[in-house]
This record gives sequence, C-alpha cells and structure tokens, in this order.
Amino acid sequence: MNSPVARSRQYYIDWLRVIAIGLVFVYHSIRPFGSEYFHVMNDRAYAGVDAVATILPIFGMPLVFLISGAGAYYALGKRSGGRYLWDRVLRLLVPFAVGMVTYIPLLVYLERVHHGDFTGSFPAFMGHYFDGLYAFGGDFAWMGLHLWYLALLFLFTLLMLPLMAWLRHSAAGARALAWHSRLFARPGLIYLMALPLLALAVLLDPGTPWGVRQLGGWTIWEYLFLFLYGFLLVAGESIQASIQRQRWVSLLLGLAALAVGVYLRLLPGEGGFGTTIYALYMGMVVVCAWSFLLAVWGFSMIHLNFGNRTLWLANEAVLPFYIMHQTFIILLGYFVLDWAIPDLLQYLLIAGGTFLLMAVLHFGLIRRYNVLRVLFGLTPRPAKEKQLEPAHV
Repeated sequence: MNSPVARSRQYYIDWLRVIAIGLVFVYHSIRPFGSEYFHVMNDRAYAGVDAVATILPIFGMPLVFLISGAGAYYALGKRSGGRYLWDRVLRLLVPFAVGMVTYIPLLVYLERVHHGDFTGSFPAFMGHYFDGLYAFGGDFAWMGLHLWYLALLFLFTLLMLPLMAWLRHSAAGARALAWHSRLFARPGLIYLMALPLLALAVLLDPGTPWGVRQLGGWTIWEYLFLFLYGFLLVAGESIQASIQRQRWVSLLLGLAALAVGVYLRLLPGEGGFGTTIYALYMGMVVVCAWSFLLAVWGFSMIHLNFGNRTLWLANEAVLPFYIMHQTFIILLGYFVLDWAIPDLLQYLLIAGGTFLLMAVLHFGLIRRYNVLRVLFGLTPRPAKEKQLEPAHV
C-alpha cells in the first residue's frame, strides 16, 4: 500500500484541487441553462442541467474546503503561524479586494440589466450600488459573488490558526494529532466524523441567516468543519491508510445515500424544514457527501499520487482560473444568450470561450508578471527564475 505521508509533496492533493475547481467551472457554466435563478439565463431550462446542478454541490465545494484544510496542514509545516497568515492575506484578501472594487460591480450590473431589474447606464447603476446588500434586496455584493470562497477561507484561517499552529508546532499538538489518527483509523469510525455535519444540516433552518445555504449549497459552519477535517485527514499515516482500505465501502455508501436522497426528493408533498422528510433528506445529503469525499480521497491517494509538468501548470492556474471563471461566464452569457443559435452552441461558446480566455490571460500574462501574479493570488516569482512548485492554496 502506498504511504502518501512519506512523500515530500502530496501530488494527489494537487490533482484533487485541479479536479475540484474543474467541477466548480462545470457547475457554473451549465447554470444559465437550468431552472434555478442565475446571473444570466437562457429562455429554456433543461431537466438534465437541473439534475447535474443538484448533485454537484453535494460534494463540489466541500471537496474544495477539505483540500484547503489539507493545504493548511502542509503549509504550517514549513512556516510559522504569522508567516502563514501573511501569505493568506496576500493570496486571499488581495484578490478579493481587487475583485470587489473592479469587476464585481460590473457583473451585478449585467445581471440586473439581463433580468430587467435595471435599465440605465453603468455609472447610473453605481450611484445606487451601495444602497442595500446583494441577496437581501440590494445590489452591493458584500461577499464578492463567487469570490466568497476567498473571504470565507481567510475567515477560517483567522478562526482556526491558533488551534492549527498548536497542533502543528507543539509536542502536545503532535500527540493530539497522532491520537486522532489512531482513533479514527479503526474500521468504520471515520464515518462518525460526519455527525457534526449531520446535526448542522438537520437543525439549522435555511430560512435564517445562520442556516442560509446560498454559498454552494452548504452553510458556513459545515464548511468550517470540512476545512478542519481536511487538516486532520492528512495529519497521520494511520487515518490515511484507513481511508484507502475503506475506499470501496465509502463509494458504495455514497451511492446508496444518493439513491435514497433522490427518492426522498421526488416524494410528493411538503418537505420543508422541520419535517421528517427534510431531516431524512439532509441526512442522506451529508452521508452521500462525506462518503464520496472519503472515496475520492482514498482512490486518489492510490492512483493520483504522481507529479508531472501538466499537473504543475494546472495546479498553479487553479486560483487564477477560479477568480476569473464566473466573470467570463457572465460576460459571455450576457451577449451569447441573446443570439438566435442552438442552445448547445450557446453553451459551447460560453464554456469554451471562458476557458480559452482564462488560459490566454493566465499563461500569456498573469503568470509572467509579478504584479499580476499578486492580484490573482499567486506568489511572486523570485528575481532569478526558478521552477518552484505552486504553494498549497
């Protein structure tokens, strides 16, 4: 059995990061063709798109936060807590702030015009931009639209850094991590880590600010646990070996929970918060998500723990691609969705055009100039060009 802990670079985490952001791109690129509200939308909605857009959030952003937590574990192994926090400021807050004062207001403007909620010019729109909060009846996108991930990840860093630094840098913390790894390496116990997620999913009312699920389908509290879990899952050989051994069990459990969840979702009648159906359905969502995450983690440790230049380039491009992707989807969608062409061609133009624009900008400009690298969450190149591996995000 392979031991990923023994390697200096955990390449499977890099592959998972690339795959996860790819899934986020797919999710947002199909949203204009579904029935649920999106920034720009086609006149027709497709049931297949709705099905995919319902399933992907179950494990899409949870996988991103799990990977982010794992990245924090390895990053804190190479630097102090203060140095790590400064790195988070540069790589998360700077791109977030840049987006907030540049293109995010334009995206909200295009959304309002597209849906007929505003008819004036962009300067006229900006005169009212700060009158209320986006998602609460106003226009000010206080969470940065899709950039909410950057803001939330930085907030989690602030909240969890004392604990993570203690676990990573102290003898007592190392003993605690070793104990946790041995405990949850026992057969079946890894699935009990989903209990806090289950309680939050069932007990938090999505109609309240504390339980709102507009950020990728999950609450901020569940993302916080997943971030911490990512840190813990890579902290010991015992727990990683256990995840590998139980990968098929995790996959089958996830598929079973998905099937039951689909059945519950299709039942007639009311299934709102507080009902038995709601509790059962959210329980299946959590079981499905956690099981799939463990399955993907286990299979990846075995089959994706290798590096090559393709991975090196793709991993470096992950954060710039995430920052740019929804911007171009909305910009291209704003124009393309009005064209009298087949819907499939519209999708190909939006998705393909977005990917092409991101690739040209990243490989042609962003990664070449330090000023742009900083603005898009990359570390500056050293004075003497070196082929450094991208840092964990």
